[in-house]
Amino acid sequence: MKWIAPIVMFAVLAGCTSKQADQPTGGHQKESVGLQVGHDTHGGDHGSQATTMLMIQTEPDEVQAGQPATLRLMIHDAGGAMVKEFETVHEQKIHLIIVREGLDQFAHIHPSIDPAGNMTAEFTFPTGGKYRLYADHKPMGKDQATAIAELQVAGD
Repeated sequence: MKWIAPIVMFAVLAGCTSKQADQPTGGHQKESVGLQVGHDTHGGDHGSQATTMLMIQTEPDEVQAGQPATLRLMIHDAGGAMVKEFETVHEQKIHLIIVREGLDQFAHIHPSIDPAGNMTAEFTFPTGGKYRLYADHKPMGKDQATAIAELQVAGD
């Protein structure tokens, strides 16, 4: 887990690989998946870590490599409350870093955020496998954090 912070920092500083997504309509419910951990990744006291959870819904329900997918995301704080307001960091409110388990695929995108705090992005996963999604964010008036989840993508 020590490699998470350097990957996220590199992704934030390296810039985007795609533009901000449009807000789609409709969708299927999907359970939150995988690892749901977060911690302060930018300076400060790394001994006091706040846990956040990244919740994911996808459309279609089973994401296929090479096919566009809609990602609907929510971040919940350590108390379980949904984070609705974000401060801008590095010119964006959310930096979503997508990394395949073998570290051979990488993307940095910026989901759109509605007033209720729901985030949406369109993304085409290039290959199948397990992906980790890192949502680097700064809740309004709080420390910067990274919420993490996993997503299994079908296909080669």
